[in-house]
Order: sequence, then C-alpha cells, then structure tokens
Amino acid sequence: MYNIVFRVLLPIVALQGCTPLADEHVLLDDACAVAVAHAASFKRDESRPIAIRPSPVFGTPTVGELDAILAKMPDASGDLGVLLMRKAAKEQDAVVVDRCPSLKIWLSNSNVISSNSEIDRLTRKEPWPVAVLTMSLPAVSDDASTALIYVSEDWGGLAGGTYAVTYRKEAGKWIEREREQLSIS
Repeated sequence: MYNIVFRVLLPIVALQGCTPLADEHVLLDDACAVAVAHAASFKRDESRPIAIRPSPVFGTPTVGELDAILAKMPDASGDLGVLLMRKAAKEQDAVVVDRCPSLKIWLSNSNVISSNSEIDRLTRKEPWPVAVLTMSLPAVSDDASTALIYVSEDWGGLAGGTYAVTYRKEAGKWIEREREQLSIS
C-alpha cells in the first residue's frame, strides 16, 4: 500500500502553496463542481451509457497511512498535494452523490443511473451495458485553485481501475491536469 501512496504523494507534492482564502461552504461548492466536471467528462468520453455508483471509492489512502509516511518525510507535510490527500482521507467515507446537490441535478438532467441496486443488476453479466464511475468527495485547496478526487472507472468485472485525479481551476472552470493510476483490474 505504501508504494501506491508514494506513487500518488510524490507527483502531487510538486504542487506548491495553499492559503486559507475560502470558507467551507465555498470549498464544498467547488468540490461538487469538480465532481460534476469529472462525471460530465466521463460521460462525454464513453461510447455507452454511464452509471454513477453512490458509494465511497475503495482503496484510497487513509489518514493513518498518510501519517505513517509523513513520519518518515516530515518536510512534505505542508505541501499542497499532501494537504489535499489528508483532506480526502478525512472525507474517505463521504458519498459524493449525497453531499452534492449539483451532482444530483446533473444526474437527473443527464439521465444517468445512480442507484446501487440498479447498477448491481446491470453489471451481473458480461458485457456490462454501462460504464460505472465511483467518485470520492473531491478535496479542494484552501485557495480553491486545486482539487484532488479519487475515482474508480469500470467497464466490466475485470476491466477498470482506480485513479487519483488532480484538477486546477482555470478561468472559473475545473480542468483535469494529472491522473495517477492506483490500481487496475
């Protein structure tokens, strides 16, 4: 697991700066905007219908795992990437679909399935008729310029992966800037 965390930690640690300019409500709005941006991108890139699983992403770094690594690398504790990973770890069990009204509206307007029971029914047999996306609640930097979201993107029982995705806010829009694969099936 530490190799996975290091693969996520080291590329993101290069991001610098994190100033407390935004309040929690604004950060949640930004987190939800990142989730909607990622969902829309996933839908746009898929050739088949998508479904979004209303569940936490499995296998993301925990606060304890990050603390163990930071005990060996204390100089990294103030880096933006590390701060985002810790924020994400603290919200590890959050269900983004439940926390983000804007995502619920997007799901409804886009006719995207977001029921675990319906997704389970559709994915019992191969080939899956839908591509399935599961997202963490994005962690947003205090200055609302950078976000980290963990996602699981699956196209079949043994066709998918988990990723750490970094977004940057540019001209008011959240743009994917980096993607690090954490696991593959």
